[in-house]
Amino acid sequence: MKTKSNSLLIQIGITACLLFAVIDIPINIHFAQSIPNYNWISESISRIGEVGSPMQTPVMLWGISSAILLLVFANAFRLLFSPTLPARLATGAIIIYALGEGLGSGLFPIDPLNAPITLSGALHEILSAIGDVGIIALPFILLRIPYFQHHRRFRIYLKWVIATGFLCIFLFIFAKYYPESHAISNYKGLWQRMYTFNYHLLLVILSFEMLYKLRTQPKSPMM
Repeated sequence: MKTKSNSLLIQIGITACLLFAVIDIPINIHFAQSIPNYNWISESISRIGEVGSPMQTPVMLWGISSAILLLVFANAFRLLFSPTLPARLATGAIIIYALGEGLGSGLFPIDPLNAPITLSGALHEILSAIGDVGIIALPFILLRIPYFQHHRRFRIYLKWVIATGFLCIFLFIFAKYYPESHAISNYKGLWQRMYTFNYHLLLVILSFEMLYKLRTQPKSPMM
């Protein structure tokens, strides 16, 4: 059962996630347009905030801000669902994504192309990869949560997220490590943005599912 204080925190967390999703697309478009000769179709998102980029500081600030918003959302998820192992793992997956792709990528910009690898660049790659593991694992874990096991349409959607997510990941990795080998390598930035949109849409839909659960579950009689 939920209390009034928990209900407010959950609503704040859901709002934080929706705010993150609403801001992320236009702010990244703005960042990309502020870089001379930047091609969003062929270049990765990380290139926008690379070392020496005019957008390095704004990208860092947004990375920190997005991490905070997602951590608030993770707390809402924790409060709303019973403390089963799958629910705890899902909370952890959201936290990992927030700290890896948000905070880690923001604080440690990637090195420019053809530049020597620095500590910042290495940490960016490592923390970003760890964050990706969190968000990729999330739909798998949600499938194990009892509340969603009785939600047929959401389960079908989760399987769609998993399938399309792995397709975009494969295309992005292929384009990243084999840049001259095939025509699809010219669309590295596009594959990455499709991958990002896929999982950010999941967070939005999950937020609405949480809002529905919050409004329909019984309240504590003591509050």
